[in-house]
Amino acid sequence: MSAFFPEVKDRICYEGPESPNPLAYKYFSPNRHVGGKPMSEHLRFAVAYWHTMQGTGADAFGGAVHDRTWRQSGDPLAAAETTLDALFEFITKLGISHYC
Repeated sequence: MSAFFPEVKDRICYEGPESPNPLAYKYFSPNRHVGGKPMSEHLRFAVAYWHTMQGTGADAFGGAVHDRTWRQSGDPLAAAETTLDALFEFITKLGISHYC
């Protein structure tokens, strides 16, 4: 499987509010307990497949602004499989366990 997000080397983790790392969680610490439950139970982040992976960024004010490398195949089935590979790499690097 190729890397769709090579600039993100490792899984993004909690590093605290003082971290200079732009790719770090500053306040979300999944295992920290708040109100008797871990933060990951309170904040169940999810990625919307269609909007995140297939959306072009077009809106009423302009055309497409996202160039998704995984959408470049002329074969719809190959493009769908590549998009799924990109999605799972994305949610793995973010540490997200839910998608819709």
